Order: sequence, then structure tokens, then C-alpha cells
Amino acid sequence: IDIDSFVAINKDNFDCVEYYGEDKPSVDTPIQLRLYNYYKNINFMIHSHVYIKNAPFTNSKIPCGAINETDEIIKCYPWKESNGFAINLKGHGSIILANKVGYLQKFLLENRLVARELLEK
Repeated sequence: IDIDSFVAINKDNFDCVEYYGEDKPSVDTPIQLRLYNYYKNINFMIHSHVYIKNAPFTNSKIPCGAINETDEIIKCYPWKESNGFAINLKGHGSIILANKVGYLQKFLLENRLVARELLEK
């Protein structure tokens, strides 16, 4: 991913994502905006469609882009002042949140990403 792969958005509008340019942001953008708003120390996120070995799972299977995924993540990790954590999104993938890029790098070096089953239960 390089700088040209990113889509600029207005981070202050949670209800209707405003973006700049021709490329549309991810369907997960509204969820991520709400997470940035809730977790005050978080500056970076990596979202993938694989799981992280030994990371906790959300309780419910929620479709990609469904806004209530935000509530599921907060239920699993309610600490607003967190500097970083990772959660597997049941039936969807995973998300790593961090206050510093170094946390993301260290986390990814120390933890294994695993493929999801094709037909998850």
C-alpha cells in the first residue's frame, strides 16, 4: 500500500462518510471512524479478512460493513484509554488498533495471521 492507495475522508461525519477524489472508501470506514472516536489514544488501524491466532473474538457474527460491529468490538474491549489491541471479528476478519506504528509492526511480527474457514459456523 502506498500513499496513492488511501482515500481522504472527513473524519468528523459519522452518519454519512464524506470522501475526496474518485475512489470510494472501504465499506468498513463508518465502523473505523466510530472506533477512532471511542478509543482516544488510537491513531492507526489495520483491518484484514484473516484471523489473528490467540486474539479474542467478538461474540456475534456480523456482516462486513454493518455498523453494529462497532458495539461488538467495544463490548470485547471497553477500555477507552487503550494504546493498542487486536480483536478477531467473528465471520469477518480481524482488526488491530494502535497508538503508534511501532506497536503494529511489533504485533504483526509476534503474532500469526491465520486463514478463515471457507464456510464458517
